[in-house]
Amino acid sequence: AMEEDGMLVRKVKVFELERRARELAVREDLVMQMKTWETGLKKEGANVSTAPRSIQLWRRLSIAAGFLLLVGFAGWFWLGIGGSALSGEDYLVESFAAQRGLAADIPLLQPALQAMQRKNYPGAIEELELISDPGLQLEVQQLLGECYFRTGELSQAIAAFKVVLENAPNPSEARETAEWYLLVTYWQNNDDQFKGLLESLVTDETHLYHRKALQFQEDIAK
Repeated sequence: AMEEDGMLVRKVKVFELERRARELAVREDLVMQMKTWETGLKKEGANVSTAPRSIQLWRRLSIAAGFLLLVGFAGWFWLGIGGSALSGEDYLVESFAAQRGLAADIPLLQPALQAMQRKNYPGAIEELELISDPGLQLEVQQLLGECYFRTGELSQAIAAFKVVLENAPNPSEARETAEWYLLVTYWQNNDDQFKGLLESLVTDETHLYHRKALQFQEDIAK
């Protein structure tokens, strides 16, 4: 939940910066129009005593334009219309959190999990690579995959998720979770294997991530 809140805060900050930039652009445009209008009045010898009232009108229009921009871009942000596409991380946050929850009771994983909680993913990778217990390799590789994904090392993330895929029982939650992780990582990495795996998850109605895959397919088609 904390990770999702952090992502939301980042998105709101980006939205706010974009809104301010667009509002500033509108105001600058209005100021230029006002200057042009005043220059025209002086050239034509018009009675400039009427200017203050017109300037007030322009100011009101500026405020109204800023408000409309705020409302419009708020809708654009929340509905995802015309905005930046979601990143792979957006689709995996919930699943990553669930995986960490499953590993929370394993003492050997605690140093790595604590480092991940602090977003010290390189440190977590070091801790995970120290674990040699063969009975924990599926958990270790899942967590390694997340760490590599978070640091942008997508090829290493794919390799880690594939280790889980190759060694987990079939069917099993660990295997299907690894397939979901792989799917999104393939997409983030523009990997040719993405389409085939997406089709597999979308058509397999018994798959643990079938519905998520359907939603993912819908989102990327927009």
